[in-house]
Amino acid sequence: MQSFNRPNLYYAAVQPKPSMKKKVVQAIAGFIKSQHATHTGIVHGFLKSECEELAEQL
Repeated sequence: MQSFNRPNLYYAAVQPKPSMKKKVVQAIAGFIKSQHATHTGIVHGFLKSECEELAEQL
């Protein structure tokens, strides 16, 4: 684990989170497919388990 402040990363396209969990995954997947299909990126979460679950769903 390390600080989220890393000089090689930049923040872009911060979006409000939908209220329904299913729509969150759909929103993230849609954003990635439409805007960043050929890029790499990081999705942050509060818990490691949440990040692992989201990775599986994506």
